[in-house]
Amino acid sequence: MSPGWRDRLRRSGHAGAPHTGVRERLVPPFPEPAAHLWQLLGLGPARAQRLAKATEWLGPLLVTALAGALRFWRLGRPRGLIFDETYYAKDSWALLHLGYEGTWPDRKIADPEILAHPQVIPLSDTGSFVAHPPTGKWVISAGEWLFGLDPVGWRFMTALLGTLSVFMLCRIGRRLFRSTFLGCLAGALMAVDGLHLVMSRTALLDLVVMFFVLAAFGCLLIDRDRARARLAAALP
Repeated sequence: MSPGWRDRLRRSGHAGAPHTGVRERLVPPFPEPAAHLWQLLGLGPARAQRLAKATEWLGPLLVTALAGALRFWRLGRPRGLIFDETYYAKDSWALLHLGYEGTWPDRKIADPEILAHPQVIPLSDTGSFVAHPPTGKWVISAGEWLFGLDPVGWRFMTALLGTLSVFMLCRIGRRLFRSTFLGCLAGALMAVDGLHLVMSRTALLDLVVMFFVLAAFGCLLIDRDRARARLAAALP
């Protein structure tokens, strides 16, 4: 890596300085958070350092709050079964109440009845054809258990998982790049990404799959760092 690029990454908080030993290469250190910004705002050195240290968690939490506001604002709009919500929302409700996917009338009949006032739920206990594994539908059903069979109910869990995935990406990015700023930047880009935002506000299985894949990658990253730390500690 050229010195110019190394300096640019270091200014962004990346621990890009050359390492002198195998231990440092196995376990790259996190840089000390800079407190000069908080000192410019009038805080004392000790308090500024504590606040700078707290940004390791406050930064990701603020980005997550932005993501949650975008995903939960008017979650019940549009009021309807969008695209394949007509399958997953109904199957989730059937799993919640029958333990298996029941049979529903044609969507032209069932959808208006579900959205009507008073609501009619035309679910039959006759088993239906199953095309997908049930995990994602069980996740969606948790929101329906809380809020009922309505747009907020069947979209609540995908909005929650979409918000949590932004937080996970902030922390994953921080661990990868050894920079809180770069981790929060990665999370902020996901928070405002159009596709991620739409999928977080729709009761489909795609967002659920993405959440568990991202969580698995985060666990793999933590396991790698811990294994490297044990190896570094065992070095002569």
